[in-house]
Amino acid sequence: MSITTISLLGIILGLACLVFFSFKGLNIYLNSFLFVFIVALTGGLDIYKTFVTTYIGGFTGFITGNFFVFVAGTVMGQCALITGAAKSIANGIVKAFGKKGALLAVPIACLVLSYGGVSAFVVGFTVFPIALEVFRNNDAPRRLIISGICFGGATVAMCGPGAPQVQNSIPANACGVSLMAGSVCGFIGCAVTLVVGYTWYMYMIKRAMARGEHFVAKDGDFSDKTEENIPPFITSIIPLIVTLILINTILPLEVGVVFGALLMVVMNIKYYPTWKTEFLPEMGKAVANALMFIGSVAAIAGVGGVVKATPGFEAVVSFLDTASLGNPLIGASVGTMILCGITASASGGLGIAAPILSEMYAGQVSMAALSRIMSMASITFDSMPHSGGIAANIYGIGRETHKTAYIPIMNLCLWTPCVGLAVSLILFTLFPNLP
Repeated sequence: MSITTISLLGIILGLACLVFFSFKGLNIYLNSFLFVFIVALTGGLDIYKTFVTTYIGGFTGFITGNFFVFVAGTVMGQCALITGAAKSIANGIVKAFGKKGALLAVPIACLVLSYGGVSAFVVGFTVFPIALEVFRNNDAPRRLIISGICFGGATVAMCGPGAPQVQNSIPANACGVSLMAGSVCGFIGCAVTLVVGYTWYMYMIKRAMARGEHFVAKDGDFSDKTEENIPPFITSIIPLIVTLILINTILPLEVGVVFGALLMVVMNIKYYPTWKTEFLPEMGKAVANALMFIGSVAAIAGVGGVVKATPGFEAVVSFLDTASLGNPLIGASVGTMILCGITASASGGLGIAAPILSEMYAGQVSMAALSRIMSMASITFDSMPHSGGIAANIYGIGRETHKTAYIPIMNLCLWTPCVGLAVSLILFTLFPNLP
């Protein structure tokens, strides 16, 4: 058996262990160390040097390239949370849709918040209590709340043109284009994703209710606490709009997001009476959270660096080149989906895929189209069962299980974005010169 074959088998075994121990709740760092050990051993690499040079090089490289993006996004999320702006936006959208339409307003609220730069985790914790009230009022199954939150906050909002999320910035930086690159075909593909997803979401709710499912509350879902004093919708949404304009015109991503976060505090300062004593500690908490988030993703990026050093990786690259079927955008889509599926992380997979694929297909296709396609492909197979973000939403926010909540999430966050991606692929192929 050749070293390449053994190396490929090692990668597959390492992936199987990564998935298995993710289900068992093993710490992401320990899980990545196990993966690196297996891959290095079967790939014929020096295990010690692989850990202290290759792995840590990929780890620190990802942090160097993305640290301030994570910090800025987390600061924005924290400011939206402590001022009450996030809850104000969510409440405003839900009220605008009325009782029945409010079921659909849950993912829309998540979309607006995430597209404005608020962290997906903050979005989930903010919208979930509101969604509980909406689903209870409509007697809709509680288990379907999390799928709506994940779909609204972690699909189109992450990859849409102009979005200030790392899933948009990583491929844009790798391809040397702006966050708005490939906007026409990208917006159309995202619109298709939203229409298909919202239709499927409402269908799942109606079908579950037709089968006799009802809203069943869990302990701790509700309290007698009255609604806190939160700012008006208009002063809450303006900073997000300003942020999107700034980062797509005159300011770098990180600077624009931080400016928007500070504007959110200034505009809603009277609804945040304890800002003099709490603001700086809250910002310290935001930076600490950013370190935790980026560290987890960097652990996966480090794994990718080790995989790239193995003989089996050359076979994977050859497969990706063959999988293009003569179309570089198809090759980029397949490659991104595979790597994001392996890591179960859009940002982690892109951290590996974007530098490789942008170099592989440079000169063969528009860099704007390549960036947009990689971004859209990243939010498909990143929602595999062993995804840390999916697990955090299911168990940490929704207090559900994979058995009760994962299939609806898979329908909306894995298969549905594939439809929008396919539409964008067709459009980019037919109209390669669109902006």
